[in-house]
Amino acid sequence: MNQTSSSDVHLLVLVHGMWGAPSDLAAAERYSKGSTPRTNKNDSTYDGIDWGGERVAQEVLQEIDNLRQQGKRVREFSITGYSLGGLVSRYVAGILSQRGLFSEDSPEYIRPVNFYTIATPHLGLCRYPTFFSSVARKLGPKLLSRTGEQFYCLDKWGKSERPILDVMSDPKLVFYQALEKFKYVRVYANCINDLTVPYVTAAIETEDPFAEYETNGLEVEFHSKHRPIIASYSLPSSPPPPKKPRSWFQSSSPESEENQKPKIQKAPMLPPFLQFRFPLNVLALAATPVIIPSMLTFAVVRLSLASRSSKARISLLEKDSLQNGQSLVHALAHLERQMEDAVADFIDNPEARAELRLEADVVSEHTAVDSSIPVSSYPPASEIACSSSSTIVVPQISPSQHPILSPLQKTICARLNNLPQLKKERAFIEGMRNTHSTIISRDPKIWDKNGVGLEVLRHWAGQLVVG
Repeated sequence: MNQTSSSDVHLLVLVHGMWGAPSDLAAAERYSKGSTPRTNKNDSTYDGIDWGGERVAQEVLQEIDNLRQQGKRVREFSITGYSLGGLVSRYVAGILSQRGLFSEDSPEYIRPVNFYTIATPHLGLCRYPTFFSSVARKLGPKLLSRTGEQFYCLDKWGKSERPILDVMSDPKLVFYQALEKFKYVRVYANCINDLTVPYVTAAIETEDPFAEYETNGLEVEFHSKHRPIIASYSLPSSPPPPKKPRSWFQSSSPESEENQKPKIQKAPMLPPFLQFRFPLNVLALAATPVIIPSMLTFAVVRLSLASRSSKARISLLEKDSLQNGQSLVHALAHLERQMEDAVADFIDNPEARAELRLEADVVSEHTAVDSSIPVSSYPPASEIACSSSSTIVVPQISPSQHPILSPLQKTICARLNNLPQLKKERAFIEGMRNTHSTIISRDPKIWDKNGVGLEVLRHWAGQLVVG
């Protein structure tokens, strides 16, 4: 979990996603020499962003202590999260910042350097005007326990009882402030074919210019060394007219064929583990009416059992946390109580009120502030426009291909896009039914046979600033 230069250490942490294990990020470890925490894996990922973050943060703090005992000092810290791991990483950053490790005046100061995420649902999971999306929104919060509720912003976190994604994007709170302290913040997003974490939520956008890339006239220029990373893209203000199909007898000249764009690689109908050569592919296709319902039934039963176990585990975790008060949610609740006590003391102290009124009169001479607006208030979601890095107006040919973001998701988008150091990288991976695993080359024999995910990781490793 570290990179060393004499006795000084740059700690690089990698965090995997839902249902994941450290082996998922084996390729990323090879390219970066980082390491993945071991405690929050498999069914533990059902327990929520917060409990996952607590586990990972505890492991990070333990590693810092172990290095100290070896005579080494962690001077710099970087973290990269994949999928759910990106949200867990944001929570971990909040914990470390709350403990003072990112404070320059602290004797234990550690400089936060790189904060990167790969295919992470920063806005939560999106809703689409489709039957499948409606079913997923109904079943997801029930079958994925606390994490599912948080994915769909249906949870009530902490004393404020706001969704955790709302809390973690609030500029007034420690999670957002921790992100501001990192020198580099970068998000990687799949542009197409990510059925798990679509483009808008991974790239922190409100519009998806890639949703109908086959018909909307999208022009893409790839990175010269790291295809499928996009160097630039453009989209016409109105979609081009549909191409007329050529007759079977219509010939084309070599010149016209030369000017044609490269063919778009179609995603196969079956997932990789059901793709076989002839004649097994025919048998697999014929057995699909039996295989698919059986797999769905198994998945629902498996998820239900894991969710039930997770809820029992969370109950025990919350009970222990309530007793020792060590979790971040309890630390923040304690701070809220201190603020409430301070307000109560102020109300009961007439001298303090008079002093504050005097200070307010002095300030009001130099500033024009509407005193009717409380300092702690923030604009409702409907009044915040997402300051997305993309200014392209996206025409919609087929509305079912485009996400429907809630007012809260637009608010989260606006806040995160206000991070001054935020940069976005887009991966355009063709020929895969679901590119969510491909982007990190997870199990390359199944999900990354062509090595395109490795190119994304090479680009990511090249962007890491170490030393």
